[in-house]
Amino acid sequence: MRRRIVALAGHPEAWLGLLLVWAMLSALQSGHTPWERAAGTEALRWGAGIALALALGHGLRRTLPAAQALTVLLAALVLTTLAAGLGPDGHITGPFRDHQLCASALLALLPFAAALALAAEQPRWRWGAQVVTLAAAVCLALTQTRSAWIGAGAAALVFAAHWLRRPQTSPAPRRRAWITPALLAVCVAGAFAVLAAGTDLGRPLAGRAGTLEAVGRDGSWQTRERIWRGAASMIPSHALAGWGLGRYPSLQWDWTHEGRPLSPTQRPSLSEQAHDFYLQTAIEMGGIGLILYLAALGALAAGCRRGLREPGAHSDGLTRALRVATLALIAGQGVDALASPSWQFAEVSLLFWAGLGVGLAAVRQTGADSAVSVSPATRRLLRLGIAATAAVALAAQCLPVGWLSPVEAYTPPAGYQYKDSTVYIASINGVAVNNLSSATVNPGDTVTCKLIAHYTSGGQDVYVDVTSDPNAGFVSYRCPGTTACTNSGSPSVSTFSGNSLTVSPSDAGHALTLSGHFYSSGAYKTAAYNASLIVNSAH
Repeated sequence: MRRRIVALAGHPEAWLGLLLVWAMLSALQSGHTPWERAAGTEALRWGAGIALALALGHGLRRTLPAAQALTVLLAALVLTTLAAGLGPDGHITGPFRDHQLCASALLALLPFAAALALAAEQPRWRWGAQVVTLAAAVCLALTQTRSAWIGAGAAALVFAAHWLRRPQTSPAPRRRAWITPALLAVCVAGAFAVLAAGTDLGRPLAGRAGTLEAVGRDGSWQTRERIWRGAASMIPSHALAGWGLGRYPSLQWDWTHEGRPLSPTQRPSLSEQAHDFYLQTAIEMGGIGLILYLAALGALAAGCRRGLREPGAHSDGLTRALRVATLALIAGQGVDALASPSWQFAEVSLLFWAGLGVGLAAVRQTGADSAVSVSPATRRLLRLGIAATAAVALAAQCLPVGWLSPVEAYTPPAGYQYKDSTVYIASINGVAVNNLSSATVNPGDTVTCKLIAHYTSGGQDVYVDVTSDPNAGFVSYRCPGTTACTNSGSPSVSTFSGNSLTVSPSDAGHALTLSGHFYSSGAYKTAAYNASLIVNSAH
């Protein structure tokens, strides 16, 4: 029995199966709540990814077509990215409209194009893959995504270390093993040098790279640090099983005060992610989910390394190259995921799972590229699995918002045009006040607020109290001094419960800005005019 357990632990499929089961159980924690839609979407994303990896790993009879397909996909991504050009902020974003998503997608596909560039027997595929690899590396540089840069560096080091570690009986193959990577490295370095030579493209690139020398002073890094501190504080109370799959975006505002406070009918954006895949996985699926995920990757990496050491492992160059590419993918994604939100989105994560599936197929192969015998039933299962994965991924992204959990939100009458909304102070210590926009209070006082939406209809102003709307919420910011500030201040210690706020002694001597939000007519509304509190110093 012990031997069977040890043998089972070495199979990535076993860990992937356990991870899939745990992800579904984690999604059930959010069932029958307003957030079950988010849990359902995440369950679809995890399920589709793991199913794709298993389908490719056990259904591919030959890995060459899979490597070619990933390279063609990378070529299409490069072409669309170059056609889109630079965005207004100097980043290249491609079809994703975000430089982080674009960079991570390039990073997921690059190792397999590099494998084909080194090991394809047909010269046209080998040279074509080399061109695609070089172009993708340049595009990755132009995304100006630092975590992906560092991840690509880690992937390149892992790839080179394993590819060049091979016994050779003739000096000619050894020279060939060095020449192609060296030429690619020189070309990429030359492209960097040209771009950084004071051109309009080079200056933003050089400036972005320069921030790595003092990353602690960079604004986006400081935002990440605040997110990580708040997110890490969510773990202790649910360390084992987590809060539930898909729950982090809906909970993060109360802990980090970054991004947006979401309503159940809103899709989370990049801003509502933890910007650390491992941290967010631990929050949502607990320590068990994170351990299962890391164990699956570890088992696959161990299988790749074991395959590289087996007798005859060097006879099939492509299978060997794909094993090396899988190790590079795991390393590159592992580094990028430490500071990027991209891997929480299906359009990027499915590329990662597809790469793992090709790697799993390469691990199962021994010798020639067509050594794995696949029955017709398995091939049919592969086609069915891939088709189901594509359908599930499409459904997860395209079904209307709220399809699992329709939530009532304020719907204005026909003809109402939204103009703005305002937060007012409604009462202090239970005593009603006349819609104050500011007040002076003491630590320990209780303040209630109301949110008034301003519409126009037929040229007339209409004001609607949306305080009791199920999607309405209030937040509080602390200003540096006693002068009211915008909601760019830091989160206050005083926090709202519903529309009621109890002033904390920790906020004494400061001004608090009270803001609000609600969801109406398919759009997120944030108060244009906030209320403010001046908190007297504690005595």
